[in-house]
Amino acid sequence: MIESFNRPWFGYGTGSLEYAYSKQVADNPGSVRPTDNPHNRHALVLIQFGLVGLLIYFCVYGAQLWAIKAMPAAYEYRGLALLLPLFYGLINMYDTYLWGHQLQALFAYLTAIIYRQDMWERIQSNKESG
Repeated sequence: MIESFNRPWFGYGTGSLEYAYSKQVADNPGSVRPTDNPHNRHALVLIQFGLVGLLIYFCVYGAQLWAIKAMPAAYEYRGLALLLPLFYGLINMYDTYLWGHQLQALFAYLTAIIYRQDMWERIQSNKESG
């Protein structure tokens, strides 16, 4: 796909993977069939939204990892806070798990529960007052 990827900054647009992939496959007819799922979320974001979109996409994981620095060591979900972005970043290299609504919802719910700032601020305030 690199050969026909002539829109590196902003990509081809939402839902354009099949079009971009078919341009690449046209050079090698019969060798591979067209697809609409690259089985790699990072590649999908790169093709559809370019390098700018990929940077924004990785900022989600980066913000989660950055939030861990503010969490006290006594916060019970701190280990999960580290594992969640690493796990999703890894599994999205092998399939487009955030494409389906079930795993999107799981990611959103776990993020909302684990990264609740009031949870770790309560631990810090109890530690300071006690």
